[in-house]
Amino acid sequence: MIIRTPKKTGDFTRISNRLLADRKLSFKGKGLACLLLSKPDDWLPSIKKIAATGTDGEDATTSTLNELIRRGYLRRYRLRRADGVLTGWEWVMIEDAVIGQRLPLKAKNHRAVLAGLRQKKTPEI
Repeated sequence: MIIRTPKKTGDFTRISNRLLADRKLSFKGKGLACLLLSKPDDWLPSIKKIAATGTDGEDATTSTLNELIRRGYLRRYRLRRADGVLTGWEWVMIEDAVIGQRLPLKAKNHRAVLAGLRQKKTPEI
């Protein structure tokens, strides 16, 4: 039996059960996905910042991020200025791996693809 505390009214995160039920994703991956999804949209992630929030070092954090990328939950896109100089990364965290697997690997038009996917109903896994 699961006994739930009273309903939360603030300072909580809603996470897709589909992500948590993914049997191919490790518990470590699920935890890191939950951490990333709990951050505000304007939060600027880095491996160093993420590693500092827990007991795993940067290598273990990188390994878990790579698991999320392989499973389709995370995409990282290089950001460039108009002159081609790299300025950083944009991270896109997706609660549904089906949607994540549809995203392009290159940054060229991922925002347009994401906008289109948000309007479509996602098929069941």
